[in-house]
Amino acid sequence: MIDRARGLGFCGLSERCDEAGAARMHEAFGLRATLMFDLAEGEYHTNVVLALLAGRAALICPDGFADGEVVEAIDRLYAPHAIHLSPAEHAAFAGNAISLAQDSVWMSAAADAALTTATRSSLEAAGFAVRSVALDAIEAAGGSLRCCVGEIF
Repeated sequence: MIDRARGLGFCGLSERCDEAGAARMHEAFGLRATLMFDLAEGEYHTNVVLALLAGRAALICPDGFADGEVVEAIDRLYAPHAIHLSPAEHAAFAGNAISLAQDSVWMSAAADAALTTATRSSLEAAGFAVRSVALDAIEAAGGSLRCCVGEIF
């Protein structure tokens, strides 16, 4: 996960990415710093448990991280807009969101439907309107919105 506004990388280590892959990402994108951390058992991809929104907010699925101290560090970095997602929001892929503009966050329709009132209020306080699109077939296969986007850097 890359915060382009801050030049930071966040790399959850799993069977999909190891330290060598994180180092290659860091170098390829010319990042200022990259935080490597272990994902929780069963998690496979950082962009399912962490969404960084326009450099000023973060959607965080705390259960997706092996170490709570990593969650606390991300909280401090994105305060006051570090938004913790519930297990139900996590399961609905709300952590697989993307901000394509300064004032909106996109996610799947299932993720949007799973958002709690508190999460919606927190996103609004951070200046984001929620936008969504139906992705039933993609989510049935274990992916969601961010998985469909080929970002250009």
